[in-house]
Parts: sequence; C-alpha cells; structure tokens
Amino acid sequence: MTRTRWIASIALPLSALLALPVIAAAGTGTQTPTRHYSGTTAQGRPIEIKAVETADGWAIARISLAFKMRCEDSSSKFSRDTTRVFDPPVAVDDKHRFAIDDVSLMEALHVHGRLGANAATGTLEFNVPAFTNQEDLQVCSSGERLWTASKDSQTSPTPSP
Repeated sequence: MTRTRWIASIALPLSALLALPVIAAAGTGTQTPTRHYSGTTAQGRPIEIKAVETADGWAIARISLAFKMRCEDSSSKFSRDTTRVFDPPVAVDDKHRFAIDDVSLMEALHVHGRLGANAATGTLEFNVPAFTNQEDLQVCSSGERLWTASKDSQTSPTPSP
C-alpha cells in the first residue's frame, strides 16, 4: 500500500469520528419559550418587552422604551429611548408582577408592571441629571407614566445555546 493510499484510508474514518460530537450537538438544541409584547406609554411612545420562560417561571430578558423628557427649568424638553438587557432575566413573581429599578450615576430607570399571558401593564419613570444654561444642576424626567402592551402573535420558542 502506498503512503498516499494509507493516509487516505485513515483520514476518512478519522474525520468522521471527530465530526460525530459536532453532528450530535447540532440536533440537540433546546427551545426556550419566549413572549414578545409591544405597546405604548401614556405619552404615545413605544414599549417592547421580551420575556423568557425559566425554571422558576417567566422573566424579563429585555425591555425597550421611549419617552418625552421635561427638565425642572420647564423650557428644556427632549425625547429619549433606552433598552436594557438582563442577564439573568428579571423574575416575575407568583402574582405576575415585576420591578426594574436600574439606578446609576447618569440615569435612573424604574419600570414596574404585571406580565400576563396576553397583555402587560405598568408604570415607568426615567430621570437624568442635566445643567441649565447657567450651569445649575437640575433633574430631567419623564414623570411617572402608565404603559400597556399586548403579546405579539408571532411569539414562539426560540433556540437557546
């Protein structure tokens, strides 16, 4: 047997053997049920929520919201949006309630609500520090706003790693 034929005769079975774990793993992906909600705030701005099912029940994995801001000087107004991704997700309690209180040096986001099988409701508030034209410090806020969202019809299981 020539050296080339010998290498070819070993290479094929060896490559098949090495590929088996990869092939087996490709077919064993688990499905994590998700729910997507979309709606609006009392200001008519969008809100989107992605919930995932965990071993302990449903949890908030991502939230995106937009709002109108007004500063204490009453003359400064602007729009703002934010998205938060939570790892681990924020748990929904046994009464379907959740609370997100994300406060840092630069901003404070408070979203509280109830996440049902077909709809979600709650309140949100977003605050940021800012300077006036005279460089006095002030707070700009969305104020506490109501929001409602409905579960999107295309909600389905998504592959998890």
